[in-house]
Amino acid sequence: MYSRLKLGIPDRNGARMVGNLVGDSRQDVEIGVSVKAVFEHHTGDHGSYMLVQWNINWD
Repeated sequence: MYSRLKLGIPDRNGARMVGNLVGDSRQDVEIGVSVKAVFEHHTGDHGSYMLVQWNINWD
C-alpha cells in the first residue's frame, strides 16, 4: 500500500511531480521532508517499463 504525495523540485524552477511514497502508508510524514527516487522495473504486455516511487530520505 502506498501514500500519495506531491513534491516540488526547487532546483528545477519549482517543477512538481505526483507519486507514491513507498513503505508503511500510516507513517508520519511532514511537509518539507526530503525524499529520494526509487526506480521499480516492471514487465507488461507492451514491454518493460520503469516507475518512479519515493522514499523518505533519512540521511
